[in-house]
Amino acid sequence: EPVLNYQVYFPDQVDAHTMLGYMRQIEEEDPMLRVIWNEGLGEIHVQLMGEVQTEILRSLVSERFGVDVTFG
Repeated sequence: EPVLNYQVYFPDQVDAHTMLGYMRQIEEEDPMLRVIWNEGLGEIHVQLMGEVQTEILRSLVSERFGVDVTFG
């Protein structure tokens, strides 16, 4: 089970729902990733296994969708 929770930060020019769609695509492919949408705050959170997975996810989002994300 994923143990760490991170908020996903992405550029302002990317719509939150578009970004959520990108993250959901990756979630379908990776059973170790959990994506959570907080409607009230308009935030995307991910639950991961560790720091290495954040780097892999950051690289994957950049390569596939051309969006630079960070996690906090």
